[in-house]
Amino acid sequence: MGHSLGGTLAAIYAAFDPPNIRGLVLLSTPLCFAAGSCRFRDAIIAMAPPGLSAMEIIPGSLLSQLSVIAAPDTFFGRGLSTPR
Repeated sequence: MGHSLGGTLAAIYAAFDPPNIRGLVLLSTPLCFAAGSCRFRDAIIAMAPPGLSAMEIIPGSLLSQLSVIAAPDTFFGRGLSTPR
């Protein structure tokens, strides 16, 4: 079972190792990653550091930081990107 990014990671794992999965529950999980399919996806790709796809291990903190930069109200708190 996975929610949001956790759901995306669970879906990726299930796709790579289907014999070990009995069931999969995804809640609010983005699964379409085609260019232009999602503004959030495109913003994350635009902000990713060069050479990211060549990294074998991507720190979770980097994913968190990119998420906050792309959508501060969603991933950090209301009112951070909107004028008061």
